[in-house]
This record gives sequence, structure tokens and C-alpha cells, in this order.
Amino acid sequence: MIDNRILAQLIWLSMAVIGLLIASKIRSSVWNIVRSFASILQKIFPWIIAIVSWLIAVVYLASRIGLWDIDMIVATVWWSLAPGTVLVYDAVTSTNNMKFFARRLKNLLSATVIVEALVTLVEMPLLFELFLVPISFALVVVITLSENKKYSTRTMGNFAKYIALAIGTSLLAFNIWSWISGRVSISSSELVRGMILPIYLTIMFIPILYYLTICSRWELLYKKIKELTSVGPYIRRLRKRLVLILIVIRVSGLHLKSSRFLTMPFVLDRIFVSDQPNEVRKNIQYELEKVRREETRQRELVEQLEKYAGVTGVDKYGRQLDRREFSKTCERLEFLHLCHVGRWNYYKHYIVGLKDLTIVETLDSFPSDSFHEVFSDNADLWFIWRRTITGWVFAIGADGPPPSCWYYDGPDPPSGPPREDSNWKCSTAGERSLNWE
Repeated sequence: MIDNRILAQLIWLSMAVIGLLIASKIRSSVWNIVRSFASILQKIFPWIIAIVSWLIAVVYLASRIGLWDIDMIVATVWWSLAPGTVLVYDAVTSTNNMKFFARRLKNLLSATVIVEALVTLVEMPLLFELFLVPISFALVVVITLSENKKYSTRTMGNFAKYIALAIGTSLLAFNIWSWISGRVSISSSELVRGMILPIYLTIMFIPILYYLTICSRWELLYKKIKELTSVGPYIRRLRKRLVLILIVIRVSGLHLKSSRFLTMPFVLDRIFVSDQPNEVRKNIQYELEKVRREETRQRELVEQLEKYAGVTGVDKYGRQLDRREFSKTCERLEFLHLCHVGRWNYYKHYIVGLKDLTIVETLDSFPSDSFHEVFSDNADLWFIWRRTITGWVFAIGADGPPPSCWYYDGPDPPSGPPREDSNWKCSTAGERSLNWE
């Protein structure tokens, strides 16, 4: 028998299909999306088979230990469509930061809770179910996108998590109250299974995603080695491939942390400039050492920021001790300079107000009104400055066409454009402001 929850889902699905059939423009756009999605599915079909097979095995194990029976089929399908999809999506997109396995166990809480609310054991009125289905879908989508750095939706995603947590907790409390008050007749074991199942599925999916991520990374490596050893007799090519793979395993290891370079094609190009084993070994060691040095530098930078937060004074090189926001401010100012260079190449003059566009579209760490632009009357020279949380000011500008680039840092904003204020440093002359990073 179809309950209100399934009926609400069918109603929304029918409305979506009817809308697509009526609107020709939307129908053609969706059809293009479907074809693109089908081509992607064709490429990752082995992944899909592996994931579905693993899900079947996990469900079978749950049934053997008494955690799952046929009545839990709706809860399992819902988990597969929402938190399960989120988990796989994050595994595919998190190619550089492999801490996502631990992060997803924490961040999936809100998405898991909202799905728990949808598959809870007490049936809600149809109008309430119709209201809950689109809200839960929108929350899961926003939460998913907020976990990917490609999208500037982190603030919205955090807000969506709180909403999902509030809704899910309320409905879960309502269901528990309904069970205790006798409004519904549900065994305690059935209630516990309904609450534990999403958590169980999330934890059990971590191993298969870890394995598939390793396989995808090593597939990139093998393609590069195959390209490098594509000439010569078959036995010789096969032997070279095996030797190079064994070198990578011995030097970097099979674990994900040491083989991060496998996701970076330009790094692979630097490693495999030759098919000579000794050169490949040296290149791998060099790249891994670069990664370790960068990790050490970042760790020391964080420690320094924490140690000297709020401390006035300078170090032995004359640099400010409290360097909070220095790095990000310099990064964004240099990005703005790059954008202005692009506009000059197109318009043959600089563009006023570019900071508002670039900050909104790509850089959401600082508000655009914290950057202050100054332009000449004919827009042939400009500079932009920002005051950090410590009170220290950074600025970048140009006194003519590219490649003109000037740097500034000091306790106060520049008194004038480059050349007029002697504290400006000319990049093209090899000068650099002391506190720029």
C-alpha cells in the first residue's frame, strides 16, 4: 500500500515531468543535460557497478545481524539518493584533500538527519509530506554544493545544515513521542533500527570509496606511464611499465597521502619526462619533498599566526609579528592586479569598479567594500588598498600599461599613486615590500 510519503514523492515527480513536457525550451535543455549525464554514466559505469554491488553486500550484512529487513527498503533507497549521493560526490571532487573521509562522517550529520526525518516510522499527513519533500531536497543540494570549494555557497550551506538539523530533530522527537504515547504501535527494536541505519550505511560506505579513489588516482598514473612507454616491442613496453609502477609504489607508497601528485597532470609531466627508472625515482622524491616543505611552511605559518595574534612589534627582519590576514590580502590584491591587466589588454585603459565584480564572483573571503580603489582621471594609472584586521595596510597598483606593478605596505594607506609616494616598491625593478607574502 502506498503511504502519504511515497504519494507525496510521486506527486512532485509527476509535476516535474508534466512541466518538462509542457515547456519546450526547458525540455530541450533538460534533454541535453540528460545526454551529457548519460555519457558521464557510461564512463563511470564500472564505478556504479562496484558501488551498487557494495551496497547490496552491506545491506545483506545488515540483514544478517538483524539491522535490516524488507520494511527498511524505503529508508535504504532514500539514503542512497541523498546522503549516499553526497558521499560519492564528495569523494569524486575531493581530489587533493583526502581528509574528506573523516569530514564527511561529521558533515553528513545534517543531511542524514533530514533523510531520517523523511523515512521515520510515523506517517505524516499528506499536506505536510508535500511540504517536506521539496524542502529536504533543496537542503541536501545546498549542503552538497557548500562542501565543494568550486562554489561560493559555504555560508548558505552552514545555514542549511542548521535548518536541516532543526527539522530532523523536531520530527524525530515527534516520532519518539508518538511511539511512547502509544499513538503508533512500533517495537523498540524497529525504532532503533530506523535511527541507526543511515549512520551504519554512511560508515560502511567509507571503505569502498577509499578503494575507488585509490583506483582512480592510479588510473591517471598508469595512463601517463602507458603514454611514456608506447614505443618498442610489447614485452619491452610491458617491462618498462611494471618497473615504473614498482618505483612509484616503493618511493611514494600506495596510500593516498603520499601519492597526491597522482591527481595533478602537470606534476606527472614533470615526473615522467623520461622513462629511465633512476630519473623517475629522483623526480618523485623531489616532488614529495616539495610537498613536505610546503606542509611544514603552512604549519609554521599557522603556529606563528596563533602565537603573535595581537602582538605589536617586528621580527629580526623588520617584518610585522602579527600577520593575520596578510597572506590572503596579498593574494587577493595580486588577483585584482591580474584582472586589471586583462582589462587593459582589451580596453587599453583600466576599469573602475572591477573589485566589486571579481570579489563577488570568485573571492568571498573579504567583502568588496574593504578594498579601496584610486584611479587617475583617464584611468591610465590606479592602485587599490586594504587594511587588515591588525591595522596594517597593503596596496598594489600600476603607473602605466602592463607589466607595470607596484607594491606597498605600511601603517597607513598610500599618500598617492606609485612614484608619488616613495614607499611604493617597483616589481619590474625587482623590489618587494617587506611584509608582502
